[in-house]
Amino acid sequence: MKHRVVGCLAVLLVIAVPVVGHALERTRAPAVEREPDDRWALGCTATISYYNLCAGWIWSWSGWAPEEEIGVAFNTSFCTDVYAIDTSFHYAIEGAPAGYGYTGTLEVRYSSPLDCPQGSTIAAQPFLPASGWNTVFWGISPPWGAQAYSLVWRNADVLSSPVRWGTDGPASAACYPSGGRVRSARFGTPSAPLCPGDPFPGSGGAAELLWGITGPLAEWVNPVVAAPEGVARERWSRVKAMYR
Repeated sequence: MKHRVVGCLAVLLVIAVPVVGHALERTRAPAVEREPDDRWALGCTATISYYNLCAGWIWSWSGWAPEEEIGVAFNTSFCTDVYAIDTSFHYAIEGAPAGYGYTGTLEVRYSSPLDCPQGSTIAAQPFLPASGWNTVFWGISPPWGAQAYSLVWRNADVLSSPVRWGTDGPASAACYPSGGRVRSARFGTPSAPLCPGDPFPGSGGAAELLWGITGPLAEWVNPVVAAPEGVARERWSRVKAMYR
């Protein structure tokens, strides 16, 4: 399900959230104008994401500690047709230049019942975010087990990373259902892990990173509408994922 929202003027708001002795910065930013390009999702694919862009603006986060980890816990138990990861997508308000030691790591890891990354790494690759939507190619079929895993970004061992990650902007609005399960969090560092993780605090509830995954379909299940040939069909799994 796509959302098109109108940007707003940026208003600076800085808060301090305790994590490994470092201050996190939160800034209000214009809304995302569009979601990732559909050319990366040709054919029979499904998308799982937990963010909601209905507020019309987003939060921008920066001030990462060296080797700090953030991520999203995905659960495919309600969406059994996603049996592999083709790509993941990640929205950065600001990326980082090459050649300055800012390259971090992106990992697919198992998740604990508390939605924390745990155990061995399923797949990993160096990752230097660029501004805007970043599409990362995986092409893996993890041993799902309990069908719960985490997508985790680890900052480089630097204090001054310019990377600013985007989250949605939960607010007291009808389009934001309350009481949903929070999927995005900060998990400390490898030497000082946090479990459960610290959520990203919004003005109307915890915020979700603008991240998601795509994967091939094992089968079509419960289409919302029967679409003509050549027209994409939204599925109940995608709708439920929006509302956590």
